[in-house]
Amino acid sequence: MTDYLVFRLYGALASWGDIAVGEVRPSASHPSRSQILGLLAAALGIKRTDTGKLEKLFSGYDMAEKILSQGTLLRDYHTVQVPKSDKTVYSTRKDELEFDVEKINTILSSREYYCDAETVISLRCRNASSYSLEELQNALRYPKFLLYFGRKSCPLSLPLYPQIINAGGFKESLDKVVFPELSGFGKLPVASVIRYYWDGDAGDMKPSQILERYDQPVDKIRWQFTPRTEKYLAEGEDL
Repeated sequence: MTDYLVFRLYGALASWGDIAVGEVRPSASHPSRSQILGLLAAALGIKRTDTGKLEKLFSGYDMAEKILSQGTLLRDYHTVQVPKSDKTVYSTRKDELEFDVEKINTILSSREYYCDAETVISLRCRNASSYSLEELQNALRYPKFLLYFGRKSCPLSLPLYPQIINAGGFKESLDKVVFPELSGFGKLPVASVIRYYWDGDAGDMKPSQILERYDQPVDKIRWQFTPRTEKYLAEGEDL
């Protein structure tokens, strides 16, 4: 039996990111490893320039996801103001837009979101040098930086409610966790087929597919990622 940190992600709007070229900014159907690690980094108060702490975080955990609801796809087409690429560092978005109006460009952008997406995340430590599950749990309860799902326009819609679960594998940890119901909020939609994604050895399930995804973060400043093997199973298939 092993300890797992399990928490819930639910957003009225969420953007899970994907390989983006030019004006089109697509969203994957479920959270990427880099986004979950980025959420943890924000909760811990780690800045993108603190490469030592980020490396400790990036290499320290195996991860699994249980997709309760993929959500409904939404596409948004709009204009975006961005400064010219001259390596100037801005403290805030306000500074970025007001520092020098002649450096502002306007670009067209098509972006994707998912509405009412609900996912349960489970983390397992890979080595003793990782942040402990208790440290991560406390950080998710009292985050140092603002948490959001992919974009700042996508805030959390429900508490994460992080819990440490003792289980025999990823699937048991994801199925065993219970989240409190919020009065007056209503029942969240749940898909007819429940999907699981994970890396490493799940311990209690075998994949029906093995996928490759470019979501293992290398450098947050340069937005560099390497490929990662992601395993997949849908509820009802042979375990």
